[in-house]
Amino acid sequence: MPKDMRGKMKLSKSVLEMKFMKRSKMKAQAEEEAIEGSTMYSNNISEGMKNAVEKYIFEESYIPFENLIVGRLSFGGMNPEIEKLMTIPQHRPTPVNREMDKDVSDEEMAKYSASLAQTVAKKFSNSSKRQRKKMKFLKPKEE
Repeated sequence: MPKDMRGKMKLSKSVLEMKFMKRSKMKAQAEEEAIEGSTMYSNNISEGMKNAVEKYIFEESYIPFENLIVGRLSFGGMNPEIEKLMTIPQHRPTPVNREMDKDVSDEEMAKYSASLAQTVAKKFSNSSKRQRKKMKFLKPKEE
C-alpha cells in the first residue's frame, strides 16, 4: 500500500473508487484538504489564534456607537411629514435589569418541574411497568 507524506498507510485509488468505499474516500479527501490548509497557513497562524474564542463583535454600522438618529430631518416646517415623524421618540434599547421580579416562586417551580418529570416518565415507561388501577368488584344494584 502506498504511504502519504506523514508515513501513514493510505488506500489505493482503485479501492477508493469502489461503491462501498465512498465514505472513506470523502474522509480521505477531507483529511488531505485539512493538511494542505494547515501547511499553507501554519506560518501565519499562531497557537493563540487557533485556540482563540471570538473576542470581538462586528457591527456593520457606526450609528449605535455615535448615538446618531436614523432618517431624514426637516427644519422650520419645510417638510411637515418628516417633522411629524421627528416628534415620535426614537426607540433606544434599554439596558436589561438582571434583578427583575420573579413571576413564579421557587417552590412553585420545584413542584411544577417534579410533576413534569413524572409526566414525562409515565409517557416513556412501558405499559408493563406502569401501575394500573385495580378494578374493584361492583355489586349489582337492587331495584
